[in-house]
Amino acid sequence: DNIFVPSGTEQENRLRWQILRTLKDAGLSLVFVGIESFAPTQLRRFGKGTSPENHIKAIRLLESLNIELELGLILFDPLVTLEELRVNVQALKKTGFWCYAGQLFSFLRPQVNTPYVKLLMQQGLLGELRVNTAEYTAFYQNDRAAYIAQYCKEWNKNHHRLYTALRNVNRSELGTGRFVNAVHHYRYLQLVILETLLEQAGEENGGGGPDPHLWFKELATITQELRSHLESLSSRTSIEDHLLNMICSI
Repeated sequence: DNIFVPSGTEQENRLRWQILRTLKDAGLSLVFVGIESFAPTQLRRFGKGTSPENHIKAIRLLESLNIELELGLILFDPLVTLEELRVNVQALKKTGFWCYAGQLFSFLRPQVNTPYVKLLMQQGLLGELRVNTAEYTAFYQNDRAAYIAQYCKEWNKNHHRLYTALRNVNRSELGTGRFVNAVHHYRYLQLVILETLLEQAGEENGGGGPDPHLWFKELATITQELRSHLESLSSRTSIEDHLLNMICSI
């Protein structure tokens, strides 16, 4: 709603567009848009005060200005339903916005003294307080959503370090296109994983556990292509050297 304001006049929104264009001309390189979700019920639960339709308008506006962007998402929260996850996957696929997802496997952290914590207390889902981070652990309301969330957390645990380094290198190289394909490849793989988990969760017997073999093979392909690209560079920055060393150590 800092990009496009539905309640604003045409003149006000035109001025916002002009400001964004001026910022881009002045060197604006990346806009982070915290949309959190494309599921209306989830947005209401988060108290966002925005709608999926306005999210799409805002992102399309940035695209029209050729401004690099990254989407902040919170697809998983303890009260999430399978239908809300499906709505998000479908919206990301239909719009193609998955390629902007900063982190597709993302999780809400229930913070102390927030309305969301009160919701969890009412549902009997609130866990222990983590004093160091002022947040609570929590239980998922839906068992199948909990299984999917745990699977995605494990994926992050095993591969997030590589992805974070890759994303940061891509950010430092904005406009060059040198690492865009690898970042997009990783993000699309996450989308496929989530879509598959949801399909299996919808089966009558729960679908059982997914076979990750093909996903690991796909990730290995991404990693190998990235390694070959880095090794082919005539000169590398320090962060590119760091990324190459990380890949070689896997």
